[in-house]
Amino acid sequence: MILCVDSSSRFLSFALATDVEGNRRLVGTASFDVGGKMNENVITLLDDLLSNNHIKIDQISKIVVITGPGSFTGIRIGLAALGGIATAMNIEFKGLSSLDAAAVLAKSDSVSVAAKLKLNEYAIRQYNFVENIFSDVIIVDKSEIDSKCVVVGESFALHSLPEAISDVCADNFLQPPAPLYVRKSEAEINFDKKSLV
Repeated sequence: MILCVDSSSRFLSFALATDVEGNRRLVGTASFDVGGKMNENVITLLDDLLSNNHIKIDQISKIVVITGPGSFTGIRIGLAALGGIATAMNIEFKGLSSLDAAAVLAKSDSVSVAAKLKLNEYAIRQYNFVENIFSDVIIVDKSEIDSKCVVVGESFALHSLPEAISDVCADNFLQPPAPLYVRKSEAEINFDKKSLV
């Protein structure tokens, strides 16, 4: 059983998928608008999801966490909470970016995926699944996003990102579990400004 968790937005979202000889099937999903209370809810809501689906934590063989781009704090909470569980239970622990998850969910031979950062900035990555060519993540202005681009949180709901784990293709994008920061946090930017004075 694979568990995927996304805490990179105001939603705390989960997906559970069976994995039998490379065949995946979603067996449970849940999403909660937790606002600024991510740290107070992640363990309780995970426990509820597992209980509602009659699954025990020791049935989980892999935990995947969405690593962003997204909320700096939310990503760190998800990584810390699920990393603690994975370590304590000796469960394989991986990361999957929101861009990669959206590209897998788009189910297209070729797709560009973007995620809003701040103001008019977007992180964007291009995917060519036919030739297995994937660009680096770059930051662009909103005016550079074309109408065919899949925009995380606009083209489909943010809370569906964990469902990407039901597609074996997502395994090609699994990374060590670390935040995908494509720009500095506001605190770092403000600190840098004060350091220059």
